[in-house]
Formats: sequence, C-alpha cells, structure tokens
Amino acid sequence: MPSDKTRTSDDIRQGYKAPVMQQGRVILDRDFNSLQETLSGAIEADALDIIGPCGTPDDGFAISIPSVLSPPVSDAFDFLISPGTMYVGGERAVFPAVDPGRQAFTYSYFNQPDWIHPFPPGGLKREFIYLRLFEQEVSAVEDPDLKDVALGGPDTTQRLRLMRRVERLLVNDTTCGPALNEAEISWLRSGFLFDPKTMRLVPQATLKVTVVKLQTVSQSCDPVAQGGYLGAENQLIRVQISDAGNGPDGQAKLLWGYDNASFLYRVTFDPNGDRKTLHLNQSPVDAFHTPQAGQVVEVLRTAAVLGSEPDKTDPANSSILRCVAEATGEVRTLDSGYDPSKGTVVLLDPPLPQDYLTDSTPVFLRIWQAQLAFKPDPAGFTVELTDPVGQGTTTGSVSTGLQVTIAIAKVINDQQVGTSVGAYWMIAARPSTPQAVYPERFLTSPQPPDGPAQWVCPLAVIDWTGTSSGSPPGVPKVTDDCRKHFDNLVTRTESEELVSKAFSFGSDGKPIILNDGDTILGSDLARGLRVLLTQNVDSASVTAAALFVTLELPLNLANQVVGFQPLILAANAALALDNNAALAWTPLPVTQAFLANQLSLNGQATFQKDWEVKSSIWRYDSGIAVNDVPFTQTPDGASRLAFSNFPLREDAVALFASVLTGGMGSTSTIGIIFNASGPDDFWIFRLENVLEAGGGFTFISSTLVVRHIVNNRTTNEGGETNEGGELTLPQFLDPITIEFRISQLPNQPLTFSAKFFLAYPSSHVEFDLVPTTAPQRLERGSRAGLFSKFFGITSFTDLRVSYKRGDSQVLLPPAILSRLTVKRDLLRTGDPQGNQFTLALPDFSRWFFLRPVQGGYGYGYGSRVIGLGRL
Repeated sequence: MPSDKTRTSDDIRQGYKAPVMQQGRVILDRDFNSLQETLSGAIEADALDIIGPCGTPDDGFAISIPSVLSPPVSDAFDFLISPGTMYVGGERAVFPAVDPGRQAFTYSYFNQPDWIHPFPPGGLKREFIYLRLFEQEVSAVEDPDLKDVALGGPDTTQRLRLMRRVERLLVNDTTCGPALNEAEISWLRSGFLFDPKTMRLVPQATLKVTVVKLQTVSQSCDPVAQGGYLGAENQLIRVQISDAGNGPDGQAKLLWGYDNASFLYRVTFDPNGDRKTLHLNQSPVDAFHTPQAGQVVEVLRTAAVLGSEPDKTDPANSSILRCVAEATGEVRTLDSGYDPSKGTVVLLDPPLPQDYLTDSTPVFLRIWQAQLAFKPDPAGFTVELTDPVGQGTTTGSVSTGLQVTIAIAKVINDQQVGTSVGAYWMIAARPSTPQAVYPERFLTSPQPPDGPAQWVCPLAVIDWTGTSSGSPPGVPKVTDDCRKHFDNLVTRTESEELVSKAFSFGSDGKPIILNDGDTILGSDLARGLRVLLTQNVDSASVTAAALFVTLELPLNLANQVVGFQPLILAANAALALDNNAALAWTPLPVTQAFLANQLSLNGQATFQKDWEVKSSIWRYDSGIAVNDVPFTQTPDGASRLAFSNFPLREDAVALFASVLTGGMGSTSTIGIIFNASGPDDFWIFRLENVLEAGGGFTFISSTLVVRHIVNNRTTNEGGETNEGGELTLPQFLDPITIEFRISQLPNQPLTFSAKFFLAYPSSHVEFDLVPTTAPQRLERGSRAGLFSKFFGITSFTDLRVSYKRGDSQVLLPPAILSRLTVKRDLLRTGDPQGNQFTLALPDFSRWFFLRPVQGGYGYGYGSRVIGLGRL
C-alpha cells in the first residue's frame, strides 16, 4: 500500500547521483527515499545494459503441460511454471526452488506465490503466457512484522516488493512473435504501451495541475486574491485513474486522496453475512483521519501471504497473517462513517461480491476522499479536486483549490488506446506556497504518471485445442518457448550463445517450433530443419560436421532394449538462401525414405537440442576417443557399442546405473563416463572382465577400475585391482545384474561403489573403491552416459541422476531420441566487415557406416549408406 510520505523526488530526472548528508541538518523521508531510488535506478540501468531486456540464466519460468499435476487441481487448463530466475527490464524475479525448510516448491498458474486469486482461463483456445512484474509498497497493516514492539506499536518504514505474476492472454497465433504483437495490441487497448527496450508497460496518460482562481468581488483598493491550495496542512495528494469509462456515458473516473491514500485498515465482515458492514480491526489515529459518511473507500483482497505470527493483542494467542494487499479493488462510498462504539463503517449499494465475504485471507479498507468523473480526451479534461466531506471535521463539499487536466491518447501506431486504469500521480501541496505544487513540473506541462512501474516478459504460447501442426490431435501443447537464455560472464567467455531457435516443417509447410521433449514425426524430420542464429555466418563454414542430427535408436533383442545405437543422418547442411543467420539441414533422399518409413513403428521420435556443444570429446584408455571407437557389426549382433550423452544439473549428488548382462566375453567392459572438475576432465567407472575356462566352469575375473583422463593421458585412479576377488559362475550364460553408483557428499570427494547380483546362486557381492585422487564434485553442465563392449546380452535397465532437492531424473531415453547438434566452434562468425575466425574441421576417417535394412532400425548390412555412426 502507498506510503505516507511528504513528497516525491526528482533526483533521477535531474541527473543526481546520490544525496549528501550535512552536519546539523534534519533528515527527511525524502532524503532517505531519494537514496533508495537513486541506487535502485542505477542497479536497474546496469542490469538492463549488461543483460538486456529479458532473459533467464537458469532455465527459470519454463512453461509445461503435465499429464498429472501434484497436487492435483480441478481446472483442466492449469500449467506448470518451473522455479528459477528471470531478469526483466533490469529487475530480477525469482521463483525459489525450495522453501526455507528445503521442501521443493511446485508452481502452476493456480498456485503462484503473489497471486492468490488468478483470473480464470479463457477456455479451449490458444494463449500467450507472460510474466508480469510490478512494484508495490507494503505497510505494517499488511505485514505486522514491520512494527517493532519496543516502540509500543507505531510503524516506521514500509517495504517495496516486486510482485511476480504469470498471466495468460487469448491469441490466435501459435508462435511467440505474432502472439506478442497481439498482446501489445491488447495492452494498448488497456492504455499501456509496451516498450521492448525496457520491457515496461507505460501508461498512456498525462496530468497537469492548475490552481483554481477565486471568484470574488472586491474593491479596487483590496489586494487581489490569487487562489491556490486551500488546505491547512502539508499534503501529498494522490490522483489515480480507477475506471476506464467503457460504459454508455463514456465517463471515466479518478480517485483522489490525502496522505497519498496510504491509510489502510484490516476489516472483517458482519457474522450475519452482511456484505456492506465492515468491522475495522484498528481505530483511526485521530479525528482528521476518521472515515466520514460520503467519503470514498476501496475494499481490497489479499494478493500474497508472506507468513504468520502470533497476534499479541488476542488472549487466545491466535495467529495473524502477514500478507500483501491487492493494488486495486472494489470502490464504494460510505453510507455511514466510522462508529466508534461498534468499530464499523457501512457501505452504500451495491454490496461487495460474495467472493470477498468467503475469502479466507484478510480483506482491507483503503481510504480515499472522492471519486470524480472525467471524459477521456487527447486534448485533456479538467477536473477540480473537491472534498465531499470537507477536510478534517467540517462538513459539506469544499474545493482543495487545485484542479487537474488529464489527457488520454486515442491512437498509437494505428491502434486504439484505452484508459490506463491504475495510473497515478503524487502531487505535494503546501499552505505556505498555495500557488505552487511539487514537483513544480506539474504546473508547467502535462506529466506522465508516477506509476505503476510494471514490466512484462514473454514466456510461451500454449495451444489447448491440440490442432497445431506436429501435435497429436486433441493433445494440448506448448507450441513455442518465448524465453531468452543467457550465461553468466564466466560461462559467456567460454561459449557465447549462437543458436536462437530451431523448427521443422509440417505437411502444410508451416514451421513447427522444436523444444526439448517435443515429439517430432519422422515425416516432418524428413522435410528438413531450419536453425536460427544470433549472428551471421560464412556459408563456406556450414558443413555436415557443424550441423547434424543424431538418432539414438534402441537396439532390441528378445523384445528388450539392450542398448542404444547412435547414428548421424546423412544430409546436406548449408546456409539458408534467404537469411545469413539461419542454417538449413536437408536429409538426402535415402535418409528421407528411412525417416518417413522406418523410423519406428509409430513414426515418431523425441526431440532434444544439443546446441553449441563444447569442442572437447570424451576419451579413455590410451587416448582413444570413446566416440571414435570403430563399431563392428557381426551377423548375429554379438558386439555392440551403446552409449548415451546426457547433461546434468549443477546440483547433482549421485549417478546410478543398473545393467543386466549375460554371455560375457573376454573383451567385455561396461561402465559410466562423466565429467568432473572441469569440461576437459573425464572419468570412467567401469568393470573389466577376463575370461578363463577350465573343468567345465567359466571363471570371470572382475576388475573394477576408475580411469581418469585429462589432456588425452590416462591414469588408473582406482588401480588395476581385484578388490572384489573373483566371481565363479557355474553357467556361462547365467545373467548378472551390475549396479554402479557414483555419489558425492558436501566437502568430500566422490565415492564409487558397485554391486553384483547373481542369479545362481542367489547372492550379491559389493565393492567400494576409494581413488587416490578423486574429484570433489560433478562439474556443472557435465555429461553422463553408459558404454559397453560386450559379447552376448547387455541390457541397460536404469540410468538415473539424483539431485539435492530430492528429485530424480531418468536419463535413458524410452524411445527413439533425435538430437540436433550445432558445433559453433566450426562456424565462422563475424561482423558485417567480415572479421572472422577459422577452426580446423574434425577428422571423420574413423566414423563407422550405417546402412538401411528392411524392417530394422537402420544398422547392419545394406546397399547404401544412410549415415555415420558417432556419438
């Protein structure tokens, strides 16, 4: 709620950097507020210059449509909002991932911290989802914790809070650009112009103050009465637009009040259900501030609950909610003023809405002086600020001696402009200078509003109809992710963001935005992809090595997935003909046929972007690259390389893998590979087996090894050791389940453990390894994956990562996975003058060929090459 301050500051407008204290002088609220406004303005400007209009550093505020919400909600049109950070116009908005008790938060449209009563959705249509931020002051009436009991009850300063709301708007388009254009028109019709440079919604109204000239008849020798402010006290008058005037008479309304309309009361309703009688929880401070009959008030609901604390005034030791009131509410006129014997006021008709009566959170009463009508007009409409009850204890409508002229723009960019409801101005008036107001600029020219300060940021577009191209019929889909991402300065120096967006093409030729986890049809992928960049690139640097699509195909044996075969699809990569900042990926004809007909039984794959990967590659043993190991396909499919490459969040605490093996051979190895300590520092926790036969039995010597690779050099951090001894199996083909676990605890090195579960005899053996030089943690942005070279069956049954907040992520793809990779270090970028850099192309000589086979996934022998197998 607005604060009771003396006047506003123009320090930022005047170019002042900071107030300077002097000895022996009185310090006013204006001085303190000036310091805060100057500092916050500088921080906002710096953030806007450095970060830009809007962006998230941690994938915050991602919009998704889950199949099941927890906790479940009754509305079918709810959506999830991921925790994280979003910078908007220099303001930092955060949805925390955990509460102070370390319990994970789940956010959705109907479960937002700063919006208890969100607007109902528009139904089965398309919606533009955006984040709206606005500043709001919080008083001690709303948050009693701002009072200090040592002072005996009086409040001191208020607090300024940045309110965060994810809102929705009906649109026609399914992509961010056109949907944002529709939103801009909608905001403009509400009286607010969107500024894409600052992300602000700027109210399109101005106000000018003039003094009322006194109508008196005087003798020629009498002094001339000049008129002006007639109040007896120093005042900060708040003028606020409260009604847009969309009714038949076209009359808009404004509210005005003394003391910056800062006086607020907690109220409760009459127990008999009367929606006009309100009980004030505290008495007015004096007669001047006692609500009078005919005075205008505003009833507000709670916007956000901050917590609770014991009510020290209640002998029953009940709790009182600490909360934030809504900025606007229901405006009414008092039928009866404050009755001190009952502690009540009575409102004129109409009664308040039923929702106010049944609301379980606090309701507040805000005190204004009057509500006056004006006509929205670009030329301006003048309204005299009159007090219907008189200032103080006097009765009858009297003039303040001031009048305001409000002008409302009608057309901007060929679009109609509405009246800016909520826009306000703060005008300081002093009896000692009745013909002046402060700031003085209100008297010289029409001035923009002092608030509200609000910003918006596009988040996503949702199609609830399920009719978008590329979406299964009837299934709602997030058709476009509108968020911008950025790295911190350290990460930015390593790899500046180059890729902006990727999309495929539907059967109708329309583009389909591709986000992580989307389902992409094989027929759509066969039509090619388009990748949008943030910089122009040299066409000669666009090769198949810089832009490629990888399919991770499940290898099936006896109806079980026994591994994943990565293959890179044969295609042409080139600069788009119509855009030097766009890449075109076009599959070769044989690849198109494979994708359209043999991708999978249902013709679909899960899309995953792997943009701007680092130039380093994982290595093991004596410098041989894991992703360069030749793949030899024998007729019976005995030898396989299976590997997946998954990114981890920075708060990962454990990696877990479970593998079912059988028919192990003398060259069999299996394990987990991951980053630790740095992007070029690779570790492998693996099992090696040595086969010895004799006396009808098979002896398998199991050696657990932790290998550490950096700068292409290998060390055996765990040692070539048989810490687990030997495992003797009576049957060569008896299956073994092997579990690998890599864990990390705070301030401790990583620990490595493994378990062998034998089918016969039913038992298990456990191993723990403590490397001599173990890494302390999993590196942020690191990758994890499984690999194996086995004769016989190798079935990866589980690969999971656990995180600090208790959630777990399954890494193995459940079906065909398509990855789009852009190797930015291979693309030559530069400015229009042609300043570019060049890097060498990778060596393709050791990649293995994959050929199409009828009825298969594309590996094996055939007549034509369709791709190159590589990770």
